[in-house]
Amino acid sequence: MAGNSRVKVEFDSDVVRPDPGRRRQVLGWLRAALEAVDPERLTAKAMADGHRGETALVAIGKAAPAMMRGAASATNVVSGICVTDHRDDVPGTVSLLVGDHPVPGAASYAAGTAVLETVRETPLDVELVALVSGGGSALCEVPRKGVPFDYLSQVYGRLVSAAIGIEEVNLVRSHLSAIKGGGLARAAGRLIETFVIADVGPAGPEVVASG
Repeated sequence: MAGNSRVKVEFDSDVVRPDPGRRRQVLGWLRAALEAVDPERLTAKAMADGHRGETALVAIGKAAPAMMRGAASATNVVSGICVTDHRDDVPGTVSLLVGDHPVPGAASYAAGTAVLETVRETPLDVELVALVSGGGSALCEVPRKGVPFDYLSQVYGRLVSAAIGIEEVNLVRSHLSAIKGGGLARAAGRLIETFVIADVGPAGPEVVASG
């Protein structure tokens, strides 16, 4: 395009004309989509036929409170800990902690320490269930032995600003963390039944919250 010449753009004015009927239809589609992916409903449905006894719940991620509520409606929750990025309603037997995101800070370290203590101290006759969703990598963190927390935070900061895929980002995180990459199960010393809401597309649920 040379000089000050302009391109004339034409469009159908009916597209932006107020249309109550069309608005109701679009809002109906939106409502149906949100209900289809509601973490509380999906978690309750997934856990409905578990036939569990007394259960301790560990929920980590942005959808953690909703997943916790869904799980509580489907099982006998005797204790639990929920780590997320906002204040929300959780069952009365559950502790709610708010971590830092997207780079872990002091609140994330406190949450990670509490989560590790919870899984280690849960009696063996109480079933341990983990509820995991996106955002958990930063919200709940404790570095591996010998890794300074400040260094871990710096690595997080560089990773989130780098143009690399989530698989590579979470692979690095899992090698520096005492929680990621199966660290939570190792701390518990037993199998943990796990329910995951994936936000990583085809990468697989094992990548969510760095494993």
